[in-house]
Amino acid sequence: MKKLTLFVVMALLCLNFRSLAQQPDTIPALKVGDKLPANFWSTKVSLLDNTGKRWEAELSIFKGKALLIDFWACWCGACINHFVQLNQIQQHHPDLAIIPVNTKTTRDTDQRIIELTSGKKYRNITLAMPTVVSDTRITQFFPHHGLPHYVWISKDGRVKAISMSLFINEPNINLLLNAEQ
Repeated sequence: MKKLTLFVVMALLCLNFRSLAQQPDTIPALKVGDKLPANFWSTKVSLLDNTGKRWEAELSIFKGKALLIDFWACWCGACINHFVQLNQIQQHHPDLAIIPVNTKTTRDTDQRIIELTSGKKYRNITLAMPTVVSDTRITQFFPHHGLPHYVWISKDGRVKAISMSLFINEPNINLLLNAEQ
């Protein structure tokens, strides 16, 4: 009986430690009004530009700037149609960081992304700024079901809006840039 009791206790302990060890790195979803946590800024991402150059960086390189995060995919026509507008906004507002994010769930390859963002696929459509590729972390902060999906963040790191492409316009960009800190 002692051996059986000892065996049951050991089995329960093993199951308990196993379940604790397998808990995923959970990130709470952020909503409008939330301040970006420190682990957002320390998130490491892979960036890919339209020439094929790929490098790693922390999101802290954008800290102190207003951000417009654009979740997109190669198969999303509405996303691609907004590249021209995003390029123009970035050119007119260098104090705004536009961060295109292509998540791992899109299954887009580097080659497909380069063909699309470089203008090889559609001659008049390019993406001037580098895009985050194979993302699994930023999307945990801002879960979404549809594309394109935009997150607006003020210079002080507060989520100001979460929207669709309809709201990407000059008056709203100016509101974000002039937001009270």
